[in-house]
Amino acid sequence: MILLLGGTSESLMVADRLTELGYPFVVSVISEYGAQLAKQHAKQVVQVTFSPDSLAAFCREHQIKLILDVTHPFARVISEEAIICAQTLAISYLRFERPSLVESTPGIVSVNSMAEAIEYLRTINGPIYLSTGSKTAPAYAAALGVERLHVRVLPT
Repeated sequence: MILLLGGTSESLMVADRLTELGYPFVVSVISEYGAQLAKQHAKQVVQVTFSPDSLAAFCREHQIKLILDVTHPFARVISEEAIICAQTLAISYLRFERPSLVESTPGIVSVNSMAEAIEYLRTINGPIYLSTGSKTAPAYAAALGVERLHVRVLPT
């Protein structure tokens, strides 16, 4: 059985291809909306936020032989957990990543972490449009001051 860590449009394309090829797989997503979309592309869909222990238990219970990680490029926690789980349980792991457009875009400053982003933003003046999501907004607000932030959070 293949565990497809989804939540992206690319993961739906991978699900379609796995179905075409006849491979047994289950898609994992974290949101209700993601589950609704995934159910249009896969027979088996689970909506769950894995912890390291629950991911390992799921892999054992479902006899997962391959983890296909097609999560969002910024979903680093689950990717790191999946890599560790795969190594621990001797499961194959494969990461699909969309090509980055950022490196070739003039005027874009790339950083490797939220801490680096905060340090960079401390060096510039003016308001900050923050669209990183509700999970990280409190850290930015604490470090930079809520008065500088215009936070955009989507309802789903």
